[in-house]
Amino acid sequence: SILCWLRTGGFQGRVLGIDGKPIRDPNPIVYCFTTVQGQQQCVAAVRCQDDGRYTIQGLPPGYYTLEAARPGYEIDHYEGEFVHGGLGYPVVDFAIKRQQPGSISGIVRSEATMEALGNVQVCANPIPRQIQLPDGSTQEQLPEGTWPKCTRTRADGTYTIGDLPPWEYEVTADGSDIGYGVSAPRTVTVTAGSDTRVDFLLPAADGT
Repeated sequence: SILCWLRTGGFQGRVLGIDGKPIRDPNPIVYCFTTVQGQQQCVAAVRCQDDGRYTIQGLPPGYYTLEAARPGYEIDHYEGEFVHGGLGYPVVDFAIKRQQPGSISGIVRSEATMEALGNVQVCANPIPRQIQLPDGSTQEQLPEGTWPKCTRTRADGTYTIGDLPPWEYEVTADGSDIGYGVSAPRTVTVTAGSDTRVDFLLPAADGT
């Protein structure tokens, strides 16, 4: 009937890890997209409950696609279907898996002599992502973990910061403890299963 056609529809389901357990802190978000004048637009975004359940409601009749996302996990896509008020909410479940971590490594040397510098602190800090929600507000996202992640260079000047979720990071080298300066931040992108090389040349500390 015309009445059923005009009623709104929606989706429901659960987002779980590949082990079948809910993911928390933060809980995943399910995004709903539609195409308007050839451009894909996000029309709804809901955060899953602690048991992984979600419900998206109030969607005008139309064709929609879904994504389940959570920092540090691979995005799961649902190709979508047509919804309207004359149907029950389609059940769409997702199983998302953790992204394989990457690493950052390199060597720190003296800018003046090219000597390798040991005991320099090197830190990686994730750059927040701003996600715009359908209501116009923005949400800041960071990968899970305690930040920044730091290490110190070995005697030969080399370092490795491992177990980093795929993300964009700022990396700095601080030679204050050994009479050297602090580098300018370097922006790098860590991808799953890869090692990203970042080398530094440090000047002497001011006044030295």
